[in-house]
Amino acid sequence: MSKLRKELGLLELVMYGVGIIVGAGIYVLIGEAAKEAGNLLWLSFLIASAIAMFTGLSYSRLSRTYPHASAEYFYVKRIFGSRVLSFFVGWLTVFITVLATSLVAIGFGNYFHNFLPVPPLLTAFLLLLALTLLNLVGIKESAKVNVLLTALVILGLSAVSLAGVKALQPEVFAEKIFSSPKGITGALSAVTIVFFAYLGFGRIATLSEEARGAEKTVPLAIMLSIVITTILYILVALGSVSILGWKRLSASRAPLADVALAEFGSVGATVISLTALFATANTVLVGLISTSRMLYGMAREKSLPSVLSFVHPGRRTPVVSVLLTGVLAISILPLRNLSVLAKATDFGAIIIFLFVNVSSLVESVKKKSVAYIITSLLGITSCVFLLFHFTLDVMLIVACGTAAGSVVYFLVHKKSRRDYGKKR
Repeated sequence: MSKLRKELGLLELVMYGVGIIVGAGIYVLIGEAAKEAGNLLWLSFLIASAIAMFTGLSYSRLSRTYPHASAEYFYVKRIFGSRVLSFFVGWLTVFITVLATSLVAIGFGNYFHNFLPVPPLLTAFLLLLALTLLNLVGIKESAKVNVLLTALVILGLSAVSLAGVKALQPEVFAEKIFSSPKGITGALSAVTIVFFAYLGFGRIATLSEEARGAEKTVPLAIMLSIVITTILYILVALGSVSILGWKRLSASRAPLADVALAEFGSVGATVISLTALFATANTVLVGLISTSRMLYGMAREKSLPSVLSFVHPGRRTPVVSVLLTGVLAISILPLRNLSVLAKATDFGAIIIFLFVNVSSLVESVKKKSVAYIITSLLGITSCVFLLFHFTLDVMLIVACGTAAGSVVYFLVHKKSRRDYGKKR
């Protein structure tokens, strides 16, 4: 049986992480967060990054020990020995990643509509189709596109943030940076908003079987991606409030475009809009890749139909899983109420983070790793805290997705039992 080809080094893995973390979130939620945090926006990002670090360390701990394409599914299966529990963790990961990928594709369509009057859903469909084909071509080619897009996003955001920091005058430094209408309480409230700008680092773990020296490069890439995006986010927050002010920032529908417009004029606003296109396209690409690898890994472990584990002998890509991922992502495009669906992806991600932290805790207790025991406990605490910030409708969406997984699990394992009976 053909295996996935090890084509990814540390640079490619870090760029995958940064690309999916930055995504489209920073372009929208920075305004929402400014309503709560005021000029302490940078502090909210710093606190959120610390929370992300706890879970990031758990991922690093587990990916070092279990470098497997199905990541969270495999961690839970190995540590708890439960086929049912591991299936539902893997299924939930697939469900929310496909959902998030489709939503971001629609976001791409909305940004693209500002340049050309093409219906956003049509643009989203064409993007998903094109990137699914790229995913089929191979991980090496996908990685090259990802590195290019991520580099362009970083350059665009860095230009805005550094211009804002440079424009900050010493005499108004304290007022611009440390003042907030709600004080530290507002900054803490905004943490629950900006934390979701860090989601995605766990997807690096699904590339473990295509990474060179995965036991070292994958854990390092996870932590580096969080560190790099934290620095970028803090600079963006500082630059944005210094150029536009938190009041105008919070009232804007396109906050970073307005920041660029104020500092660089219409050309700057156009550049930021282009980086939003690059960021959303990049997030869609990584979402498609990581989901197809999760399906491939679960199929190889016999939790999904074995056809999903087929690897093209030449391209070394899991072609059936890639095609199914594309079909699933496209099928979600007609759904409405994007805000609730986006929150559902966040809720599902926190549940998965909780399982990863618990898995890391159990593994660390067995190995008597005191430092990881502490960080795992902090990760569990932060996840439980964040879970209480979601509404019932959001929870119901995730529950329905999990229920669909129950049907799949029953059908797959019913067939397995039937095949086993025939062999006997």
